[in-house]
Amino acid sequence: MANRPSVGIPALSRRGRILVALGVAALVVLITGSRLIGTYVDWLWFGEVGFRQVFSTVLVTRFVQLAVVGLVVGGLLALNLTIAYRTRPVFVPVASPEDPIAPYRTGIVQRLRLVGVGVPVAVGLIAGLSAQTDWQTVQLFLNGTSFGTQDPVFGLDVGFYAFELPFYQLLLSWAFVAIVISFLGALVTHYIFGGLRLAGRGGHLSGPARVQLAVLAGIFVLLKAVDYFLDRYQLLFSSRNEPLFTGATYTDLNAVMPAKIILLCIAVICAVAFFVGAVLRNLQLPAIATVLLLLSSVLVGAAWPAILQQFSVTPNANEREAPSIARNIEATRQAYGITDQQVEYIGYTAQAEATPAEVSSDTPTISNIRLLDPNILEQTFTQLQQRENFFGFPEKLDIDRYTVDGELQEYVVAVRELESASLAENQRTWINQHLRYTHGNGFVAAPANQVDSALQDPNSGDGGYPVFTVSDTTTEGNIPVDQPRIYYGELIEDYVVVGGEPGDAPREYDSDGENFTYTGEGGVPVGGWLKRLVFAAHYGERNLLFNQAIGSESRIIYNQDPRERVERVAPWLTADGDPYPAVVDGKIKWIIDGYTTLENYPYAQQTVLGEATQDTLSGVQRLPDEEISYIRNSVKATVDAYDGTVTLYAVDETDPVLRAWMNIFPDTVTPASEISDSLRAHFRYPEDLFKVQRQMLTRYHVDDPAVFFSQNNFWDVPSDPTENQSTVDQPPYYVLAGPPDGTGPAEFQLTSALVSLRREFLSAYVSVSSDPENYGKIKVLELPTDSQTLGPQQVQTRFDSSAEVSRELNLLRQSQTDVRLGNLLTLPVAGGGLLYVEPVYIERSATETSFPQLNRVLVFYGDRLGYGVTLAQALEDVFGAGVGAAVARPEDQAQLEPDPGPTAPGLPAPVQPATPDMAQAVADIGTALQQLRSAQGSGDFTAQGQALAALDAAAQRYQQAANGAGSDGGAQAPPAEPGG
Repeated sequence: MANRPSVGIPALSRRGRILVALGVAALVVLITGSRLIGTYVDWLWFGEVGFRQVFSTVLVTRFVQLAVVGLVVGGLLALNLTIAYRTRPVFVPVASPEDPIAPYRTGIVQRLRLVGVGVPVAVGLIAGLSAQTDWQTVQLFLNGTSFGTQDPVFGLDVGFYAFELPFYQLLLSWAFVAIVISFLGALVTHYIFGGLRLAGRGGHLSGPARVQLAVLAGIFVLLKAVDYFLDRYQLLFSSRNEPLFTGATYTDLNAVMPAKIILLCIAVICAVAFFVGAVLRNLQLPAIATVLLLLSSVLVGAAWPAILQQFSVTPNANEREAPSIARNIEATRQAYGITDQQVEYIGYTAQAEATPAEVSSDTPTISNIRLLDPNILEQTFTQLQQRENFFGFPEKLDIDRYTVDGELQEYVVAVRELESASLAENQRTWINQHLRYTHGNGFVAAPANQVDSALQDPNSGDGGYPVFTVSDTTTEGNIPVDQPRIYYGELIEDYVVVGGEPGDAPREYDSDGENFTYTGEGGVPVGGWLKRLVFAAHYGERNLLFNQAIGSESRIIYNQDPRERVERVAPWLTADGDPYPAVVDGKIKWIIDGYTTLENYPYAQQTVLGEATQDTLSGVQRLPDEEISYIRNSVKATVDAYDGTVTLYAVDETDPVLRAWMNIFPDTVTPASEISDSLRAHFRYPEDLFKVQRQMLTRYHVDDPAVFFSQNNFWDVPSDPTENQSTVDQPPYYVLAGPPDGTGPAEFQLTSALVSLRREFLSAYVSVSSDPENYGKIKVLELPTDSQTLGPQQVQTRFDSSAEVSRELNLLRQSQTDVRLGNLLTLPVAGGGLLYVEPVYIERSATETSFPQLNRVLVFYGDRLGYGVTLAQALEDVFGAGVGAAVARPEDQAQLEPDPGPTAPGLPAPVQPATPDMAQAVADIGTALQQLRSAQGSGDFTAQGQALAALDAAAQRYQQAANGAGSDGGAQAPPAEPGG
C-alpha cells in the first residue's frame, strides 16, 4: 500500500513576501512610532527642567542592559542550537510514514538561517526587554557606598547587602534563565533532528546529545551551588519568626546555614559528576549525584531545621531567640532612624491636677489650639474663595506656619488652582481648556486657631468660618506673594499652551476683565513646526498645528503635578503623598519630601510601606505597597508654582543610599548648605515617614529581648475615633504648641497618641519638631504602665455619651444638618496633664452648595468635659474663669460665662466677675496672657518678663477686688492666681 509523502510548509511567492514585509514594517512603525515620539517628548521635558542627565543615564543604562542580557541569552541559545544541529545524526530514523515531526524538520531545513537567527534574536529581545527594568540594581552596584556599619553574623558592611548582593542575585537569576532556555532549545533541536527518540524501550539519546545536555545540566547545578552560597546572606532577612521579628533565628544560624554549606558542597560534586558523565558518555554517575542532592535538600535542608525548631527552639524560644531579638532591635532602630540619638523618652505622669492659672500660663499650647481641620474645610475654602468655577482647592488642605506682625501663627493653607475637571460642559472647548484657562490665581490661608465669629444659631448660617487672608493678582494679604499665578499644581490635568507672537494681546484668563501672557521659563518651546508636529502626534490633536494663536514664542506646559515632576527627575526617590505649598521669599513653592528606601537591611524589621502609611486621611496619594526595611527622608524637593523649576535639596547627606544616587546622577542634588533660612523655616517633618516610625516605636521602644518576646509592653496606633472605621489608624496631626515637656516657646510639631496593645488606654504621646533648631528630634512621653489615662477612642465615647452633647447633635441631625467631627487633638498642657480638643462642624445636608462651618468645640481634661460655642467657653467649662481669656478673641468675650457647676477634681470653683474692678482685672489678665504668648512665640525674653509682671499685677488687682466684693457678700471664692 502506497503512503502519501510528507508535505512541507508551502513557500511564499515573491509578491507574498513583499506584502508580508510591508505588513511587518507597518506593524513595527505602529508599535515603535508612538514610543519614539513619547521618548522625544520626554527628552524635551527633561531638558526644560534641567535634568536631561537623568534621562540619558537611565536610557543608556537600560539600553546596555537590554543589549548585554539579550546578547548573552540569545547568543547562548544560538550557540546551543548550532551545536545541536551540527551534531545531529546523519540519517534521521523515521518512526513511521506519518512521522508528525517530519514537516517541521523540513520547514526548518528550508529556512535554516531564518530559524537559526530569528529564534535566538526573538528570545534575546524578550529577555533584554525584561532585564532593562532592573537598571537601578545595576547602577547601585556600580556606585554603591559604605554604611560604616557591619552585620553581626558575617561582619560585612551593610553596603554589601544594599548594593552588591542584589546585583549578584540578579546575575545569577539571568544565568539560570540563559541555561534553562539553552537546555530546552538543545533538547527540542535534538528531538526534531533525531538525536533524541522517545520510541522504543527507554528511548534513545545520541552521544553528542548526551554530552551537550549533560554539560548544560552540570552548569545549572554549579549555578545552584552559587545560589546556596548567596542564600547564606539571605538568612539575615529571614521571616521564620515573623511577625515577631525579622532576621536570622537560632534555627537559621545553627541548622539552615550549615545545611547551605553542605548542600553547596554536594552541588559542586554533582556538577563534577555531570561533567565527568559527559566525558565518559555515562549518565549513571550524574543520576546518582542528582538523587543525592535531592535527598540532601530534603533531609539536611528541610527536615533537620524543622526538627531543631520543633524540639529545641520552640520550647525555649524566649532564651534561644534572645540574641537574634537584640540584633533585630538594634538594626531596626538604625534602619528607621529611631535610635537614642533621634528619640528622647520622657516619663510623664498625665495627672490632671493643673490649676487654672497653670493652664492659662501655658500660652504656647493653649493660645495656639487648632480649630480648623484641613481635611474637612476644602468645600468651605471652595465656596468662599473659589471665585470662578474652574478654580479649586485640593481635597485635603495643608498646615504650615508663618510669622505675621512679629507673631508665629499656624495657618491652614492652599493655592487657588486651575481645576480642569470643574469646567462646565459649555466651557470644554479646546481653546478654553488649553489656551484660555491656563493657570490658577492666589495663595489662600486662614489662621488655624480662630474663626470669624462664634456660631450662635446653627440655622442662621452666620459665623464659624475661617478668617481668610488672600494674596492674588488683585489682593495682597498678610502673607504677601510677588507672583500669585499657579501654572503647576495638583489639580491641573491637561497640557496648556502659553505665549504667542511678540506684541499679541494677552489671552490667558487672569481675573474678570484682566488677561495675562506667561513670561516664565516653564514649558517647552513650540514655535517651530517640527515640535508642533511632534506634540500634535503625541496628543492626537490637530489644533496644535493649525491654531493661529500659537506663535514663535509659544511654550507648551505639561506634567504639571508637583509630585509627578519630582518622581520623574528623581526616579530613585519615593515621594511623600502630600505635597504642600509655601510662600518663600514672595514665591509660591511646592515642597515635596523624598525618601530613599531599601528592601533588605540585615536584621531590620520589614514593613509594607503602603500599609504603614494608610490612615483615614483622604486626598493623599498612598505610597506603593512595597516591602522596606530602611527609610530616610534624605531629600526635600521644591517645585516653583509659576515656572515649574524643580530643585532637589540633600537634607540628610549622611545617608549612604543618597550618596550612591548622587554618584549615579552627579550635580542633580543641591547640598544642604544652599538651603535658605526662609525655605528651611517651612520644612515640615514628613507625615509618611512619621507614620512608619510611630508604627516601629510601638514595639521598638522596648530594650529587653525578654520583654520584647512577651509583647506585654507593646503599644498600638489608635484607630480614628472620629471616623466609622475601627481598623484604620488615626492620622498624626501638625500643631503649633509648646514642647511636650512644657518648657520653651511654641514650636511646629507633628504629633500622635499611642495606646496600649489591643486596649484603648493611653500609653504614650509622640511628637517630632519641625523647627529648624530642633528639626527631627522625636520626643516620646511615656505614661506609667499602671495608669489608666483615657485614650482617643475612650474620650470620643465620653463626648458621644454626654447628655448635653448628644442631645444637641441629635437635634441638629434631625433638622437636615450633617454633623462632622473634626480632628481630635491630644495636647500635653501645664507640664503634666493631657488636654483633648475636638471641633464640631455642621453642614446643610442634601444641598450641593453646602459647606462645613465650626459649630461647637469639645474639650476633655482629666475627668471633666467642656462644651461650648467657642474654645474659650469650652475651656472655662472645664477649668473655670480666666482660662478662656488666653484664647478668646475680643468678640468672644461676651461668651465667657463659666458654668458655676462642679469642676474637675483639684480645681477651684469657677468665678464670675461681680464688680467692674474684677471685670477690668480679668480683661487685663487676658491682655497680659496675649502679650506673654506673643513674646514666647518670638523668643523675646525681655518682653516675656514684662508680660509676666503685668500678669502678676493684674492677678493681684483681681484678688484685691474679689476680696473687697467678698466682704460685701457679692462674690464667690477667688480663683488661683493666673501667674502662679
